[in-house]
Amino acid sequence: QLGHLPELDKAVKFSSYALHEQKRYRSERYARDQAYWISKFDGDIPEAVDLASKYPDPGQRTFKSAVDAYMLSASETEAVEKLAANGNTTLTILLRTLFEVFIYKQTGQKDFVIGLPATDHLSVSGYTLIGHTINMLPVRTLVSSGQSFRSFLERRRAEMLSDFDHQKVTFGSVLKKVKFNRAAKNKFISVSFGSQFEKVDKNFSFIDIEHETAVITEERSSLEFYIDTYKRDGLIYFQIYYQSDLFDATDIRSLMNSFRNVINQVTANPGLRISNISLANRESLFTRSLASNGEQILEKTII
Repeated sequence: QLGHLPELDKAVKFSSYALHEQKRYRSERYARDQAYWISKFDGDIPEAVDLASKYPDPGQRTFKSAVDAYMLSASETEAVEKLAANGNTTLTILLRTLFEVFIYKQTGQKDFVIGLPATDHLSVSGYTLIGHTINMLPVRTLVSSGQSFRSFLERRRAEMLSDFDHQKVTFGSVLKKVKFNRAAKNKFISVSFGSQFEKVDKNFSFIDIEHETAVITEERSSLEFYIDTYKRDGLIYFQIYYQSDLFDATDIRSLMNSFRNVINQVTANPGLRISNISLANRESLFTRSLASNGEQILEKTII
């Protein structure tokens, strides 16, 4: 536009990243990280989270997916951020812990696995790698209903920080070495919870380059239910991807309102025992933020 080529940093070749990963797979550190995750499933594998247990089994699944999004109000966002600060933890750890309590209250399962998508971009120096590199970590949770949420959060903070320290491992390499009934219908990971709090705005700016943004939504998903959390305009958003064979928009709205009730009860009283947290729906519902044109969707944006 100005008569000269823009100056761009040199992109890391994906082949260089692949070679780097192959070398890392043979390292002692990778073996230790792999052993860390395998040890969590030594002797037993918990049943997969079954959020769809109350809904009719479709029989043969197509794995078609749909997406919806909800947001917390300004006062609710402020309460969550205050709780994170008082608990000396991050929004990612706090919201994930709240979600774990919700899963326990919703399903009755005390021992379960929820996937944690962890980016692998930083295993290569620099930030110019073009690609979507994610390790799905099989994070195992054991809920004690007699604990207060505050003490549960303190324990989960320490456990998750340890998990983060061992995040440079692929789920496939762990799965190969974990013993479980592979012929069974039960899945290892059916639900995932991730965060993208670094994505605060989807407006990109490039010097001397004109561009348009386009959003690509998931059409198929191997996960039954996946939440991605992020913050925009000072508010916390939840973006939900779900298998449309198992849920519809009404089901998701009901589940998310129950989750919101858990959040509000805990932020009002962090010392509340987990056994005393209720899922009862209240009249105040989530503000549905997903516009018909997909305005609020962040995931899979291309330029």
